[in-house]
Amino acid sequence: MGGRGGRPAALATQRVYVSMIRALARDLGRERETIGVRAPRHEPGPPETLTDSDYANLLRVPDRWSLAGKRDYALLRVLGDCGLRSAELRGLRAQDLRRPRSNARHYRLFVRGKGGREREVPVPDAVQQAIDAWVKVHPLARGIGLRDEHPLFVRLGRHAHEEPVVLSAEAVYRLVRRHCLAGGVPDRLAHPHALRAYWATHCLEAGVSVHEVSARLGHVDLRTTARYAATRPERIDEAPTCSTVDTRPLVEREGAETCQRVLAQLPPSLRRGWLRTRICCGWSGRALTMRGSGPRQRS
Repeated sequence: MGGRGGRPAALATQRVYVSMIRALARDLGRERETIGVRAPRHEPGPPETLTDSDYANLLRVPDRWSLAGKRDYALLRVLGDCGLRSAELRGLRAQDLRRPRSNARHYRLFVRGKGGREREVPVPDAVQQAIDAWVKVHPLARGIGLRDEHPLFVRLGRHAHEEPVVLSAEAVYRLVRRHCLAGGVPDRLAHPHALRAYWATHCLEAGVSVHEVSARLGHVDLRTTARYAATRPERIDEAPTCSTVDTRPLVEREGAETCQRVLAQLPPSLRRGWLRTRICCGWSGRALTMRGSGPRQRS
């Protein structure tokens, strides 16, 4: 079972091939011949993603002064900052970018994902600015703006008389791959889905709930999203240990911080006179009581 470029197929791909062979043998009535065929054991790990520096270098590649550069920059922003699939990106229409309410400040992308399910995806300000710059020079706008049914991202023809058409899956793949390689992204990560994985991993590492990320990605099974939250071997040294985590009760930590703030506000002469300061923050009333002794008395 071969993979891409003559390399061996991944374990997950081998399991798919074995399942297809078994299904074919079952339909042909020769299921007994596949009894001894065993699918390789596969434990899916976290998908490899871009680093923050990789993504920053990628966004510097498009020439944002040219027509194609504005389109490419907006396309990369939508993939990397909204977490869309390639098919979802290609299916975007002008009417899919709108405000959820008339008085809403920010725009939303209403994306149709797998199974025809529509979901609402927030649009960051940087993405909105990139889309606005692209829409102003969109070939179908013709100075009056896009109609609701017009595709958001189109192919730019080599000749002026060619009508812009929706980008194909191959066109999006080549576009992303070309910019990734120009930005120094590793070859194995030069594809559109790597940007989706980067967005998911970045959100989970920032503390966003896995349920929220799953809803934004359009995952039906929460276990699919949980793969992005798995521990990565290259970041095992960054994990907090018992020696670096403050394990004191919350009340005690807040009390110590409050004590430091109060002492910092005292005049230096009065601060030197305090020999001992205690802060007691009880759950009932959260009262703050300061107890101290005056200057030390000689006996």
